[in-house]
Amino acid sequence: GEDRIIGALKDITPKAVRDLPSLQPAQISPLTGLYTLEAGQAIIEKNLLTGLNLQALILVDFRNLDEIEQRHGNRWKNLFLQHAGVGHQMESGGGPHQGGNDVPIHCRAGSFILFADQYESFREVTDLTRNLQRTLGAACAFDGESDSVEFSIGIAVAPYDALTFSGLVDRAAQACSQR
Repeated sequence: GEDRIIGALKDITPKAVRDLPSLQPAQISPLTGLYTLEAGQAIIEKNLLTGLNLQALILVDFRNLDEIEQRHGNRWKNLFLQHAGVGHQMESGGGPHQGGNDVPIHCRAGSFILFADQYESFREVTDLTRNLQRTLGAACAFDGESDSVEFSIGIAVAPYDALTFSGLVDRAAQACSQR
């Protein structure tokens, strides 16, 4: 994330500084409504390997968002990301606004993570991934224009592929890069 200065304080007393609410980074992406990477990672690390069932980290990497932005403009790209964020929340059944155990994260411009928590079988994780692929794989259309979005999905399952958040992300990224 990028820090921004929203205001500046002048001639403030030490007591006033102590009385200010503590500043914390945003936990929800204003663009997508999903957890930010930092907030999502904290939740995942707290819950990783706590249950008896499978936990899968699903990484979705959109490959051609820059091309889409060049063809249709930044507004169109942002609309797509908002749509993808909504799709992520619907498929996960969780998220900051819906409750549940799954954790959808907007990592950076073209990447999302879905931490699928407490699934009983690999089949359930596969079904979830297929539903996500179907939702995001449809051609997107806004303002009468349509375009196809190319993406890769990589999956890493705890405890089989890795035992840490960063290990799961690395394994899922490796899977994304294999075509």
